[in-house]
Order: sequence, then structure tokens, then C-alpha cells
Amino acid sequence: MSASPRPRTSVAFATCRRRLFRLLQSDHGVVSIELVLIVPMLALLLVAFDETYMFIRTRYAIEHTAYALANSVGQYTTVVDSSSTTSSNTTGSIWKVATTLAAPVHLQSSGAVIITSICDSTSVPCGAASAEAKPTGVGKPRIWWQRSAPWSAAGLASQVSSSAPLPSTFPFANGDAAFVVEVYYTFDPFVLLRGFWPSAPGAQQLYERFYARPRGGSIEGNVPISLTAS
Repeated sequence: MSASPRPRTSVAFATCRRRLFRLLQSDHGVVSIELVLIVPMLALLLVAFDETYMFIRTRYAIEHTAYALANSVGQYTTVVDSSSTTSSNTTGSIWKVATTLAAPVHLQSSGAVIITSICDSTSVPCGAASAEAKPTGVGKPRIWWQRSAPWSAAGLASQVSSSAPLPSTFPFANGDAAFVVEVYYTFDPFVLLRGFWPSAPGAQQLYERFYARPRGGSIEGNVPISLTAS
């Protein structure tokens, strides 16, 4: 009797097994498998390193901008509310300095800068304290004026509370003064891949805030920074 023919499924399975075995034994097959496995992993590692570096650089730039801007503004006794840059104490100059300090981060397109002047409202009107008046007792801080860069992105509002503009741990005496510099930036961690990966994790908001005392008066912290029209 002749042997019955093998089922087609068995023949196809045996053929695939032989081909797979030859592929695994072939150097070309091993190289192909290595490329398929390693190249995507290397690409992901490179992207991760790049995005981590970009985040650290952006975070440092925002922190440096807030600190350096507070150090600069603290030397003024008066800020002129003007878009002009002919004088260093105009708001226009302050916004320009902020964008320069933040470079290469493009603060003007995805960020915000807000300056808040704070004075004591316990016994004298804001700005009425003299340099000779020694602060005594505990003061009551309140917002005197607040300005935001004209290019500040929508929705990035100040986090300085009108009811408590200073932290409870900030020493604030009668007749004292302070100011706050806030810097925002919207960081997109996958901006380079957004076209290829639309569902990548979304942007996050970076925020830095510095409290400081004015240094323009003869007695540090006793002369609040005033705002005048141009």
C-alpha cells in the first residue's frame, strides 16, 4: 500500500520551520534581527537624552532669568511704565532684559514675566515711608502695583495672592517693602516628534518665583518700588 499524502498544513509548517532555522543560522539573518531590535532602542535612548538635556537647560534658564531679573529690579526706586528702552528702569527695558537672560529659550513666544511691588499698609500709605523712619512692629503687606510683559502668553496669571502676597515666613516690618518676580514658560518635551507622534505627552508649565527687597533706598527694604507713567 502507498503512504497517504501528508496534510498541507503539516507541509507548510515544516517548510516555515526549515526556513526559520536557516535564517537563524545565517549571518544575514542575525544581523537583521539585531538591527530590528537595537536600532529602535538606540533611537529612543537618543531622544530621551536629548529631551532630558532640553528640560534641564530650560529649567535652569527660567530660574536664572527670575533670579537675575529680581537682582536688577531691586536696584530701582522707581519703575517707569513705558514700552521705551531708552532707560534701564522702564518696563520695556525690563521685558527686553528678561528675553535676553532666558536665551536660547524663547521666552517671548511661550512664556510670561510678572513683577509685583508690595508695600506696608499698616500705618502709612504705600510709598509714604521715609528713609529715616525705622520700621517697628509687624507690617501688613499688600500689592501696590503689578505689571506683566505685553507678550505674556494667555492664561499665565500671577500666583501672588492679593490677600497674602508674601509667605508667612517672610519677615515684614511696619513700613517695610518687597517685590516679586515671576517667570513662566510652557515647555513641550516632544516638540521635535510632535509631527510623527501626535499623541506624545503634552506640554508642561515651568514656573519660578523670587521674593526680594528693594535696595534703592538708603535703608534696605524701607522704600518700596514705585510705578510712574511715561
